[in-house]
Amino acid sequence: MKATLLLVLVSLSTCSIIAQEQPNSLPPKIDITTEYDRFKDVTTVSVKPQVVTLTNAGQQVRHLTIGALFGYPGRELHTRPSSIFLTFGVISDTFTVSRDYKPSLIVLADGKKAFEGLASNTDRGALESGRVFEVFAAEVSVSMLEKIAAAKLVEMQLAV
Repeated sequence: MKATLLLVLVSLSTCSIIAQEQPNSLPPKIDITTEYDRFKDVTTVSVKPQVVTLTNAGQQVRHLTIGALFGYPGRELHTRPSSIFLTFGVISDTFTVSRDYKPSLIVLADGKKAFEGLASNTDRGALESGRVFEVFAAEVSVSMLEKIAAAKLVEMQLAV
């Protein structure tokens, strides 16, 4: 079970940078953390977000991150989680969406629609640099993520 979850998390991180990699290159180092909250008696497993920088005429316009996380009660995982949250972060000059707007997440696996759902705006704020950040999260079933992870090509669109 842990191997399946690791495969899904590794595949998600690899998907986030597919546009920047060469066909035969190795995937990036995946940083997976486990954190136990003794006050809530909950353990959270997360993948350090992978970063993609978008440029226009050589200027950095936005940074996009993609990560994944799930939680379970206690310190040990006894049952397979039913879902994992995909997280998306954006750093830009202005806010992309209003706080209450829920953008649509569409995932294509090998050219076929594999998932479509809404993402919640979970955090936003201003940075010292004057830029702003926004974080979105979408809940996806583990069985759907396994199908997506098995695809040769995964494309994601967060429609704002």
